[in-house]
Amino acid sequence: MPAGFRDREKRDPLNYAPIAQGDVLVVDEAGMIGTRQLARVASRVHEIGAKLVLVGDPDQLQPIEAGTPFRQVTNDHGAARLTEIHRQKADWQKQASRELAAGDVVQAVERYRTGGAVVQVDHQSEAIDALVETYIMDVADNGADKSRLAFAHKRKDVHALNQAIRSALREDQDAPPETMFATETGNRAFAAEDRIVFTRNDKGIGVKNGMLGTVITAQNGEIAVALDGDTKRLVRFDPQKFENFDHGYAVTIHKSQGATVDQSYVLASRSMDRHLAYVAMTRHREDMRLFINAKDRPTWAMQHQQRNHPEQVRNRGGPSMG
Repeated sequence: MPAGFRDREKRDPLNYAPIAQGDVLVVDEAGMIGTRQLARVASRVHEIGAKLVLVGDPDQLQPIEAGTPFRQVTNDHGAARLTEIHRQKADWQKQASRELAAGDVVQAVERYRTGGAVVQVDHQSEAIDALVETYIMDVADNGADKSRLAFAHKRKDVHALNQAIRSALREDQDAPPETMFATETGNRAFAAEDRIVFTRNDKGIGVKNGMLGTVITAQNGEIAVALDGDTKRLVRFDPQKFENFDHGYAVTIHKSQGATVDQSYVLASRSMDRHLAYVAMTRHREDMRLFINAKDRPTWAMQHQQRNHPEQVRNRGGPSMG
């Protein structure tokens, strides 16, 4: 962080606004900060005479750098804790969220399985097909009245989900015409009504990494996007100058921390540990569907052996869809 302060001052000295003595610096998602990184921040804030406030959940996404200092600080010195769950509405889902926070993923998954919200198949292709079908059915039933998002841990799975969901939505002969764009991750076709995610901060455009929206127009030289939020905000950018965007029907779990949607669809994989499961399975307000395949199954899913045939996904009368 101190180096970041200095870098910002060099890049933009006129708009540089360092913290000063008596200020309060709030660091959100502090559970993702490694030991050396947090030490640099804390040392610099102490030198300035400011106050450092750490906000986060030590059981969600873990630091990339070594150490878990936020967990250690909360264990050694305590913390103010928020215990009331507001995101999920159903009492049984709130209890599942508490179990996920406590690391009891097996019990939480069992609650969702009992609620008819877990689909188990043999192969990943079946899991993707089932997830896409559920997503499309929700679009048909609720349209823009509900927000929805699919989650996966691996980028290749996210790409597969994005392509499959988009293709299924565009089977209608009246689908808007599309234009091909070169993005940082490869060529992507976009059209009006497509979901989009921004993958880098840009103050000029007014977007941040992870922001989602709906494409209003997509043509050579300009893409116009209505950003998600309580107040819809329209942004425009030149895709030849800003290439940091992708389809936004599905995102990685790391990009989803902090997101809230009405309906969520989680593609499980062997690499999904309890921390990733905790984040992915608590992004929804109303409903979450978990899709597990036997070939790429997380360790916490080993106890759930019951297999659902993909055609059972069409039954939406279960309690999880209430």
